[in-house]
Amino acid sequence: MLALALPNNKEEVKAQLKEWEQRLNALYDTVESWVKDVDGVECVRGIRPRRRYPVIEHFHVAAGKDPILIVYKDQRRKRIEFKPGNVWYFNATGSVDVFIYDKNEIDDVRTLYDFGGINGKKSKWILDDLDGEPYQRPFNKKAFLGLLEMLEKEE
Repeated sequence: MLALALPNNKEEVKAQLKEWEQRLNALYDTVESWVKDVDGVECVRGIRPRRRYPVIEHFHVAAGKDPILIVYKDQRRKRIEFKPGNVWYFNATGSVDVFIYDKNEIDDVRTLYDFGGINGKKSKWILDDLDGEPYQRPFNKKAFLGLLEMLEKEE
């Protein structure tokens, strides 16, 4: 499996974090393109403080912020939040936690793993634990619409 090698210096940390942010924004662009065809659903982007990874601390790099994406449904009563997990992840090139909310309570949590996206390669996002089969589902429009269907079942 492809994994993001830990950086050896401050410049590599900064470069990998910049690439991570670009991959996240590309993922969110894709999700937004899928949402434009769905009635009653809207996307809002935001930012949140980045986790303080040990490698960031070691090389004295400012943690910065990561982009997030929130997909709202039913006048914002229900939502799916995409929040960056780890940029340096075992056997993957990053992860994004996917929180599924009904009203203000977390109803379910899934994880996206990128098994590509570095060294000029295209990201290969995989949705973990959809139908109990980890690492088996590419995160494509069909998988995303499956997440939206989970919101429907909560009504």
